[in-house]
Amino acid sequence: MTDDRPEDRPDHPDADGRPSRALLARRVVGFDEALHKRMATSTERLPFGSVRVTPDLPLVYSLSGMHIDRPVALSELRVAVDRWMGDLPNQGVWTTRAEVAWSLGGAMTEDGWTLSRVVFMVHDRTTEPTVSPLGFRTVDAEEYAVFTRPFVMEEEWGSPPVAEQMVRRDARLQARMDARFVLAPDDDAGCHVYRHGTTAQIEAVGVLTESRGRGLGAGLMAAAMRECADAETVFLIADADDWPKDWYARLGFGKVATGWEWNRKRDTEDATAEG
Repeated sequence: MTDDRPEDRPDHPDADGRPSRALLARRVVGFDEALHKRMATSTERLPFGSVRVTPDLPLVYSLSGMHIDRPVALSELRVAVDRWMGDLPNQGVWTTRAEVAWSLGGAMTEDGWTLSRVVFMVHDRTTEPTVSPLGFRTVDAEEYAVFTRPFVMEEEWGSPPVAEQMVRRDARLQARMDARFVLAPDDDAGCHVYRHGTTAQIEAVGVLTESRGRGLGAGLMAAAMRECADAETVFLIADADDWPKDWYARLGFGKVATGWEWNRKRDTEDATAEG
């Protein structure tokens, strides 16, 4: 797993003058961490990382969680989880450090946690979209709800309470993260774009089931890239074990870092949400 450790690689630009993979990894991982801290109701430093909690939006799991940036004993982690996340319907633990993932992996699974792995992918800034973004438009969070609600309800974890919290999450993104929301002409596909400084993130790319297979995803990505035209670094986060990562690679995105996340759901109604 040393290939997934950006700290093992030099910071200086590559021979062609472009940022090294290590530098890009730190840039995009740092952007993601800052986004989640800004979105949370409160954050606290821990001896082995940090924790963020958002009790007013408990069904959106990504808004609460524990980030681990150095090895920690499972017993110490258990105490911290119970203290900070014991009342939440979803408990999440996250790291981008391979040594942490190795040390906790098996024990966390035995404790009832489910592991997922993601990849941070940065656009090469040379691959051009092959589909026109014409007809796609950028809207505010309130208008974007016309897509958020049906998209959430299509998911196995979707429910009306979850959908409403996701709509509220989008409003918070707009207020705190300069978020932009891209919609297809018929409101049947959409994604988020987050901007800060010279970095931009494309997130939550989705197409309603009945509209898939018509090229909307490619048009949506072209429209999102149009929103990021002046950004130095454009990235997204993809499931490491699902097909979209290969599709993103064909669009010019390449892996620069890996993240590991463990989630555990308490046995309560409507206890999970994505995002």
